[in-house]
Amino acid sequence: MSDLNKKFVLHSLTYGGIVSAVLIMLSLIMYVFSVDIFNWVISLLYQLVTIVFITWMMALAAIKFKNKYLDNRIRFWQCLLMAVIIGFTSAILVTLYNYLFNAFFDPDYMRENAEKVMEMIDSNPNIPDDRKQQALADIEKRFDPVNSLKTSLISMSILSVVLGLISTLFVRKKEKVPENVV
Repeated sequence: MSDLNKKFVLHSLTYGGIVSAVLIMLSLIMYVFSVDIFNWVISLLYQLVTIVFITWMMALAAIKFKNKYLDNRIRFWQCLLMAVIIGFTSAILVTLYNYLFNAFFDPDYMRENAEKVMEMIDSNPNIPDDRKQQALADIEKRFDPVNSLKTSLISMSILSVVLGLISTLFVRKKEKVPENVV
């Protein structure tokens, strides 16, 4: 592996670690202050902030790397690969944190959230009774720490690729060339 490739991987892993640390801290802050994650405004705001932050960090990492090591030029695939490494690294670390938190630190937290979701489904008059039973069974499976680990890792990995493509578009945008005035 060349020296540049090592720097590329280390740079990507470093930014993946930073993204993970910030997401974990945000999660802990929400837990400590008992933020109602079922409030649609808070949930939407949290998702928006998370998506913007991850995309911004992916783009920032690529820009800093291209400016420092690549003579201010980066290929599409290099940029996308960096973003995907950042996303996968953070997906693995955040998923591992969530598993450890929910399996060992506070297992009741996940159970309480599952119960809230079940109550919301059960009290919703717009959901037919036959669908409620299936939805409740699905919720029980999804809130199991091991199943949550699998689901989280898959969904965060897919999100990483999508956000990686978006961040690549920001980094690789063509600069406008000023027209010569005659």
